[in-house]
Amino acid sequence: MQNTRVNYIDISKGLGMFAVVWGHIMIKGATCSLVYGFDIPLFFFLSGLVYKPDKYKTIGSFAKSRFKNLLIPYIIYFILTFVIWLAYCLATHYDGGNYLKIFSEIIFSHGSGEFIPQNPPLWFVPCLFVVETIYFIIQKTNDITKIVVAFICAVLGYIMIIPNSFFDFKSNLPWSIEGAFRALAFYVAGNLVSTKMGLNGVYNQIQNKAKASTVIMVLSALIFIPLAIFNGEVSVGSNIYGKSNILFYLNGFIGTLLFIIISCKIEAINKNHKSKAIDYVTWVGKNSFRFMALHYPIHVVANLITIKSGNIFGYDFLQNDFSYYVLSIISFVMTVIATSIAVLLICKIKNLKNKKA
Repeated sequence: MQNTRVNYIDISKGLGMFAVVWGHIMIKGATCSLVYGFDIPLFFFLSGLVYKPDKYKTIGSFAKSRFKNLLIPYIIYFILTFVIWLAYCLATHYDGGNYLKIFSEIIFSHGSGEFIPQNPPLWFVPCLFVVETIYFIIQKTNDITKIVVAFICAVLGYIMIIPNSFFDFKSNLPWSIEGAFRALAFYVAGNLVSTKMGLNGVYNQIQNKAKASTVIMVLSALIFIPLAIFNGEVSVGSNIYGKSNILFYLNGFIGTLLFIIISCKIEAINKNHKSKAIDYVTWVGKNSFRFMALHYPIHVVANLITIKSGNIFGYDFLQNDFSYYVLSIISFVMTVIATSIAVLLICKIKNLKNKKA
């Protein structure tokens, strides 16, 4: 089968995944606000960008494909990380809460860390499934209808988290439906761009208008950085959107534009001057699902090892902000390396199985 992957998209996913890892490690501060200002919108946009409306002829073929490629891996990684986490809790007498209720989230997936403590990033998968299902339903409508539906869903998603509103369900809905309604706009935007320009067309436009795209990149960074820091904490999986819902969308789109341009320029550099570092980022992008599903429990272990090691040598990594930054950097490097090794092993095992088959 011909390889149809597009490098700048994999680079975007790779860089975005590094940002996700950093955001889960550095849980406070300006850099965290920057990461959360764009990372989830970016991944929904990229998912819409690569979606092919003519790929699925029926709802049955769509459901079968998404169940196989999204939900089955979600179930596998949920069970795997839950079993490891449960064993840790029992071995260390750590009170992890209501284990049966937590395991039931494999079905309900209400949201992020407060619902799936052993592996919070997994909330994204059922949420993406909801977004893709909505888009499948409206994919044959015209562009204006898609935009209107995305706008209506965004408004509903906003109303759903207003306390005591008509649509206030007093709890997060299953499969992060509120978040899916919010995220649909990014998915629609991604697919509209792909439909109008083509995947390679995006790259060609940025390269053909190199000076203009560079100016747009710089301006986007100058706008995005202060606005993202100002808007503060954002967590779609926990229905947190910072100080302003408008800024959430503005930062999401500007940050996504910024990363797409950067990724295209990185791909251009790699074409002219082959770089192992860029190849590695591309590889991470190709395996972004596995990175997403594995990095969180690995980072928890990396944090514990770093903190305990510091204690042995009489250094407290939690004593002040500077020490916490040092802890975060060490944990980030350890997490990326360990996750890369784990993903590489999975790829090797999968390749061996394919050869035997």
